[in-house]
Amino acid sequence: MPRGITWTRLALTAASGQNVIILSQAVNWTTNDEIIITTTDTNIAHTERHQIDYIENQTLIHTKLPLAYTHLVLQQTFANGQVAAVSAAVGLLTRNIRIRSQRAGSSLTGFRILITDYRTCVFDNFSNQCNDTYYKGYARISNTQFIGFGKLDDTYYSDLQSGISMSHLGDYISSRPTFIDACSFDSGFNAAIGMRSTNGIPITNNVIYNTYRSGIAVTGMNNSVENNLITTVYWVGTGQDASISQFSSNNDAAIMARDATSVRLLNNLVAGVERLAYRIPGESCGGSDVYTPLNVLNEYSNNEAHSVMSGVSLWPTDKGFIYDRKCVLIKGF
Repeated sequence: MPRGITWTRLALTAASGQNVIILSQAVNWTTNDEIIITTTDTNIAHTERHQIDYIENQTLIHTKLPLAYTHLVLQQTFANGQVAAVSAAVGLLTRNIRIRSQRAGSSLTGFRILITDYRTCVFDNFSNQCNDTYYKGYARISNTQFIGFGKLDDTYYSDLQSGISMSHLGDYISSRPTFIDACSFDSGFNAAIGMRSTNGIPITNNVIYNTYRSGIAVTGMNNSVENNLITTVYWVGTGQDASISQFSSNNDAAIMARDATSVRLLNNLVAGVERLAYRIPGESCGGSDVYTPLNVLNEYSNNEAHSVMSGVSLWPTDKGFIYDRKCVLIKGF
């Protein structure tokens, strides 16, 4: 069942001890729905999980328990007229369809869903032969709550252990589309969504809460990551024994697009991460000597990060935007 707005922001600061919050947008959430309120300080564990007692006028939420921490709404105007606003987000976890892992959380392993292509031999009764047949998977996933997803992994290809892994799907096909929209991902052990050799898939309006390493990891071309809320992402070493984590050099981001040829990141919020918020290839600086193919869509706009160690990262070892080897532009954050 569609839930409309999946996350919004506070309209006013909510102080610790109170059990009323005011939203900046009207929502159709209901009594007993579970919500999260993101941290606005330096402790990622201060994102709170609450249950709605009742709601007035679609914007005034009464929680069953009082808030443990203060969640801020701030606005700063600079001398040049630029305005920076920081406000806690409120995300909806509850969906009427739920997929829940049966594994114990202590194993750091949950369920995984693989969407991929494969070949198999299909027997033809008429010719009495086995014909090599190719299938390409697809998935249309929306308004679903995933609880206990992914498997903790610290290798370069750890996104293959994501809760939903899309691999070798090739280009987006409008007649048989694949998408993930308006879902919630609750308490996992790796990225909620990972993509390899997959192009043009929309990942939109999702709420991802409490996992390790990443929230969304994309490679390929032209995948669209838009209007997602990601909060409480722990460094992979936090889930490991100290004898192992001391040697970990993992610096994956909540939205990890380091290996993407191109990507569209629009209107995402990352709030509360032990390491990096965004790790991206960046954009071309332009110029007469730079040519970007028309089928390459690379765009960044209105993305936000707070309560993280690093906001936007592009490391010397990262490949960057391959169509401009002289200059990389970072904007839209």
